[in-house]
Amino acid sequence: MTENGENLILTQLREMRGELSAMRADIAAIKTDMSQVDQKVDGLTVMLALLAGHVHHVEERVEKLEESRK
Repeated sequence: MTENGENLILTQLREMRGELSAMRADIAAIKTDMSQVDQKVDGLTVMLALLAGHVHHVEERVEKLEESRK
């Protein structure tokens, strides 16, 4: 292989290494973002569970009121 051919290969390998490094950084940022999304979903899940419990309690109270008026 000629020196020029080896230089082209080395140049391509350096570019690929740089792109791979950029992709790793992007993946790390995505993981951080996904972690934040997971935390928000967990928070929303807790809120929905609390709301469901409250709605159930209100429904029971309404049923008791309706029964007492009969």
